[in-house]
Amino acid sequence: MTEFLFENPYLVGFVGALLTGLSLFGWIQTGNRIAAYAGVGFLLLTCFLIWMNVYVVTDRETIRVVLSETAMELQENRFDAVKKRVHPDHTQQVASAMAMLPRIKFDVATVTRVHSIELSKVGNKPSARVRMNVYVEVQTDVMPGKVLVGCGFRAQRGNIRILGSRMMPHRRLREC
Repeated sequence: MTEFLFENPYLVGFVGALLTGLSLFGWIQTGNRIAAYAGVGFLLLTCFLIWMNVYVVTDRETIRVVLSETAMELQENRFDAVKKRVHPDHTQQVASAMAMLPRIKFDVATVTRVHSIELSKVGNKPSARVRMNVYVEVQTDVMPGKVLVGCGFRAQRGNIRILGSRMMPHRRLREC
């Protein structure tokens, strides 16, 4: 329910506009004051829900921001900033990738599409798994191109940090 209210402003606006329009149309057709009050109520409720939608930042939106900022830091080759985003309990794959970073020069690094963000809790710790496409151009013997990346995130002291990652070969992807 929170996903519907806080992550889909167009859907909330469309449903609210539809209910407001139907109520006001019913008032115009019948002259019934209850329909007019319902129309005004739906209008106010829709405005409030859209306002909430804009000002409430969900975990999914925070993760998208972290992904964009990390991609920008990689593109600018600011590896110290990227290393600060890695969770202390990261996987061995992340550790080996972080060790390889200084030997790579990124020309382009961007998240082209986020397929899914699955939120869960591991014990008392909130976690997330992300499936996304990234595009990278590098100057090294590392393969550039589109890669399907799965990332695990975990919150730590108010920050969302990268916990692990997994990449699928680019030949298994269709064009997005």
